[in-house]
Amino acid sequence: MKSASLNIEKLPHCEIRDESKSLVARMNRSGRPVVVTHRGKQTAIAMGISKYESMVEEIETLRDIQTALQQIKQGKAIPHAVVAQKLKKRLDHAR
Repeated sequence: MKSASLNIEKLPHCEIRDESKSLVARMNRSGRPVVVTHRGKQTAIAMGISKYESMVEEIETLRDIQTALQQIKQGKAIPHAVVAQKLKKRLDHAR
């Protein structure tokens, strides 16, 4: 698999074990993920939780967009006016 061209730091796994507190502090300061290596081979990636949550949210948004585009191509799109009318009816009945 091709390595992503991110702004990352590489770190042998033994250093993570020995320096976990300083590693977490360094990641939080820099905002950059750290690639964990074992015998020179990339084995994992470590990143701050906010960075991870941001990436997950972006991926979910992109998947939603992809699904919507597929539905449009398949003719499953509902015109805005129709959706607005249905929502208005629901709100009127809820009152």
